Amino acid sequence: MDVLCDDTMKSFTTAFETGLSKLGFNEELNEGLFFTKDIDQYAPIHNLWFHLEKAKIFQADAIFCRKIIGDKYIPQVYLYDFTKKNTYEESVLTEIHKKIWTSSEVPIVCVFTKTDIKILDTTSPINKENDVPTYLDKIALTSKVHRIFNAQFANDIRTGAYWENETVKKKLSFSKNSSYSILIEYLKIIINEAVKNADLEKKRLIQKLIVQSILVKYLEEKEDAYGNRVFPSNFFNSYSNATCFCDILRNGRLFDFFEDLNKNHFNGKVFEWKVDEKEKLNENKFSYLADALSGDSSSDGQMSIWRLYSFNYIPVELISRLYEEFIEDEEKSENGAAYTPSHLANLLVDEIMPVENTKDLGRFKIIDPACGSGIFLVIAFKRLIQWWRARNQYKNPSLSELKQILNNSIFGVDINETATQLTAFSLCIALCEELTPKQIWNELRFDDLTKKNISHKDFFLWLDENKDEKESFDIVIGNPPFVRGGVSTNLGTWTISESESVGIPQNQIALKFLSESIQLLKPQAQLCLIIKASGLLYNSTSAEYKKVLFTHYNVNQILDFTPLARNKSLWDCGTDVAAAAVFLTKESPNIEKNILHAIFRRTKATKERIVFEIDEYDLHFISRNDASTNPYIFKCNLMGGGRINALIKRCLDYDSLEVHLKKKNCNSGEGFIKGKGGKLAKEFIYVYPYLPTEAFDEYGIHLMELPYLDKDDKFVKIPNRELFEYPNIIIKENIGEKEIPIFFNSTQNFSFKDKLIGIYSYNRDIDVLKNIYQSFKNYADLYRFFTFSTSSQLLINLNTAILKEDIMRLPLFSQTFYLTDVDKKVIFDVNHYTQEFHRRGENSIVLNPVENNSVIKSYGVEFSRILNHMYADNGRIFKLSDIVRFNDDKFIGAVFTYDDVDVKEPKILKTDYSDEIEGLSKFKVSEHFSSTRIIRYYSKNKVLFVKPNQMRYWLPSIAYRDADKTFANIHAFE
Repeated sequence: MDVLCDDTMKSFTTAFETGLSKLGFNEELNEGLFFTKDIDQYAPIHNLWFHLEKAKIFQADAIFCRKIIGDKYIPQVYLYDFTKKNTYEESVLTEIHKKIWTSSEVPIVCVFTKTDIKILDTTSPINKENDVPTYLDKIALTSKVHRIFNAQFANDIRTGAYWENETVKKKLSFSKNSSYSILIEYLKIIINEAVKNADLEKKRLIQKLIVQSILVKYLEEKEDAYGNRVFPSNFFNSYSNATCFCDILRNGRLFDFFEDLNKNHFNGKVFEWKVDEKEKLNENKFSYLADALSGDSSSDGQMSIWRLYSFNYIPVELISRLYEEFIEDEEKSENGAAYTPSHLANLLVDEIMPVENTKDLGRFKIIDPACGSGIFLVIAFKRLIQWWRARNQYKNPSLSELKQILNNSIFGVDINETATQLTAFSLCIALCEELTPKQIWNELRFDDLTKKNISHKDFFLWLDENKDEKESFDIVIGNPPFVRGGVSTNLGTWTISESESVGIPQNQIALKFLSESIQLLKPQAQLCLIIKASGLLYNSTSAEYKKVLFTHYNVNQILDFTPLARNKSLWDCGTDVAAAAVFLTKESPNIEKNILHAIFRRTKATKERIVFEIDEYDLHFISRNDASTNPYIFKCNLMGGGRINALIKRCLDYDSLEVHLKKKNCNSGEGFIKGKGGKLAKEFIYVYPYLPTEAFDEYGIHLMELPYLDKDDKFVKIPNRELFEYPNIIIKENIGEKEIPIFFNSTQNFSFKDKLIGIYSYNRDIDVLKNIYQSFKNYADLYRFFTFSTSSQLLINLNTAILKEDIMRLPLFSQTFYLTDVDKKVIFDVNHYTQEFHRRGENSIVLNPVENNSVIKSYGVEFSRILNHMYADNGRIFKLSDIVRFNDDKFIGAVFTYDDVDVKEPKILKTDYSDEIEGLSKFKVSEHFSSTRIIRYYSKNKVLFVKPNQMRYWLPSIAYRDADKTFANIHAFE
C-alpha cells in the first residue's frame, strides 16, 4: 500500500501529516484515501469520481472509502483540513455536521486543525442544547495512543472492525438518530394533531400538503456556490407582504401561491389543487405547519427539529419515506406492501446498473411494474444521468437533455393513484437536484409524467392494454406486493408457451409480477425484483414454479435478506417479511455458470445502514440443477452451506416419518381448533381432560392434573377420538432448546389443541410407537439440525415454531446409519451457533471475540483433519504451527505448515508483520484487506488464514469449508 506520495504531501502542513498518521490514514492514499483536488485523475473509475464530486459539494478535502464485494467504493469518512486556518468558529463545524447528517452521506467526519483532530458523529444530529456538533472525540496531536482512534482507525474502518467495537455498537442507532427517522417521527406528531377527527381522504390531502411544502422549502433554501437561490428575493412579497414561505402558510394565501407556481412557473400539476380538494381541506391557514417548518419553535413551544437540518441537502428519497409512513396499516396489510428503504433500493440499482457499465441511452428504457412512491425510478434516473455524464467527460446535461432522459427512459405502473402522483412528484424533485437555482426558476417547466410515463393502473390490466410494450424494456426493477393469495383465480397461472404453464405458488402476487414482467424485457435484458423469500426459495409448494424459472431463464444471482427480516434490520414502518431479490437475464440458462445465492447476515453495520456487509462464507454458488430440483438447497445455505447439503441428502435416503407411519399402519393429526364461529361439538371432547399447549415442552408435561374443556366451547375442527386415546405419541410443533418436545402416553386419554400432533397405531401396536419415540430421543440433535435445514417456516417466518409437515419429513433411520465426527460438529454448529446468529443478529455469541486460543486450535485440528485425508504422505502432514494476533487483536491469523516436523503446540504471536513467521517474511496483513475480510495466503508448504476475531469465523464447520476451498486451490495450482 502506497504511503502519501511527495506530490500530494507538498501541500500538506506538518499538523495535517501528523493528524493523518495518528489515525492511520497516512498509509491509505489511493487505496482508501482520496483527495477531492485530485478528482480528475480518477476519471476512469466512475464510482469513485462521483463520490469525490459529492464530497466537493460538502467542501470536504478528502474521502476515506471502504470497498465491498465487486470493488465498489463506499465512502465512510469525510476529511477536512483546517490546519492552515488560524481561527475558525465552531458554527462552521455545526454547518458541516448538519449538511452531512441531513444527507446521510457518511457516518463520520474528521476535522484536522493545528492542534487537534475533531471527530464528528454524523449518524446523529447536532447537539440540540447548544447547536454544536455531536463529537465522537477530540484528540490532541500530542496525546498518547487512544483506545479507539489510533493508528489502526483507518484500517478498522476499511475492514469494518470499527463498527464491531462494543463501545461504538452501543452508540449506533439508525432508528433513533438518522435524519430520516427523526423527521418522520416529528411529522407523525404534526399530522396526528392535524388529522385527529379527519377521514382517510382528508389525511391524504394533509399528507399532500406536507410533501408539497417540503418541496417548496427545499426550493426556497436551494443555493448554489454563488449564493443564487430559486425564488427571486422579493417573490413572496406579493402574497400579503410575506417574506418567506412560512409566512404564506400563516396568512391564508397558500393556495394562491400554489396556483401561481402551477400555472406560471412549473406546470406539470406538481402544485395543482382541485376545487373539491381545497373544499375538503376546509382551511387556508396552516400555522401548525409553518411553526414546524420555520426552524424557530414548534407549536408546543419545543425547539423545531428543522434547526437540525440543512434543507438544501435533504435527499429526494425522503419523500418516498414520507409517503409510506402515512399509508394506513390496514392498507399495507391488505395489499402486502413493504415499501423499499432507500439503502436497499440503492444496493439493487448498483447491482443491475453498475455505474462503471455505462450504456447508450438512445433507446434505453426502465420500468417498475409496482412503482409505489417511485424510489427505484428516482435512483435509476440518477444512475442514467451518471451514465450520460461518464460518457460525456462528466459535463452536466442541459435541461432538455435531462428531460429527454426522463421522458424516454423512466416508466412505472401502480394501482394506487396517490403512489403514481408521488412518483411523478419525486422524479420532478430529482430533476431539480440536477439544475442550478437559476435554471429551475427561469427554464424549468415540469411535464405531467402521469400522462405517459407513470400509469395509474392494475399492472396486469396495463399489460393487456399495452401489448406493444412487450420486449421493449432494458431493465425491469421493483418491489411488488407480497400478499399471499393476492392473485385472482383467472391470473393464477404462468403461461410460458401454448404447451406449457405452471401455477403461481399460493397465489403469491409477487411471483405473478415476476413471471409476467419477463415478457416486457428485450432479449438479453435484465430483471431485478424483490420477492417474498419463502414464496420462491423455501416453500415446497414452489417446486414446479422454480423449475420453470431456473430452466427457461438465466437467473444470475439471488440476494437473500431473510436474516434481516425482523427488528427493523431491513424494512421500515414495522414490516417483518423475509425477502430476496432475484436477478435474471432474458436468455437461455448458462449451464456452465452457477447461480450466486448471497445471504446478508444481521451485523451492526448492516442493521444501522452503514454498509451491506457480506463475506465469502455467505456467498454460495448453486448449480442450476440443484436450484431447480433440490427443494432444500437454499435453506441449507441459509444455515451455513458447505457440508450441510450433503448430510441432508444422506438423511433423505431414509423413509420419512410420514412414509413410516403408512407402512406401520399408523396415523397422525393435529388437535382440535376452537373458534367463535365454530359449530362442532362431540361428546368425548368434553369427557376427556385436555393438555394446554403451554404446559408441554421438551422436559415433559408440567401439570399434575389436566383440566377439562368448558361445555360452552365450540369447535371449528375436532379430530377423531382415536388421536386422543392412549397408547399414543404427542409432539409439539416447536424446535425446542435441546430437542423437539415429544411425549409417549401409555396411561391416559386426553385431548389437545392444533399446535400439537398426535400419532397412534390402528393396531394399538405399542412397540411401533415406542420405536418412533426412541428415534426422536436418540437423534434429538440430528432432528433439530434437519428441521433447521429444511423447514420453510423455522427462521423464515418464526424463530421457534415449526409445521406438521416438518415433523412428518423427519427421517426414520436403519441400524446401519451412523454419523461421523465431522457430521456431529456440523450439526453442533448449526444447532448452537448458526440458528442463534440468525435469531439474535448483532447480539449473537458468534460475534464475540475469541478470547481462548483453544477455539483456534480446534479449528486447526478440523482443518488439518480434512486435508490430511488427501495429503498425508510419509510423515508429512498439515498442522497448525502458529496463531497470530494481528491489529490489536482485531484479527487472528492461523498458519498451517505441511512437513514432517512434530508440533506439540502452535506458537502464539502478536504482530502486524510476519517477520516472526518463518516462510512469510514479506507478508503484511493490512495490505491484503480489500473488499473481503478473509485472507488466504499461500507460500511454499504453508497456508495462512487471517480473519476477524469473531467466533463465527473459527467454527469447525467453517474449518471444513476452508479446507475444501484450500484443496480446490491447491489442485488448481498443480
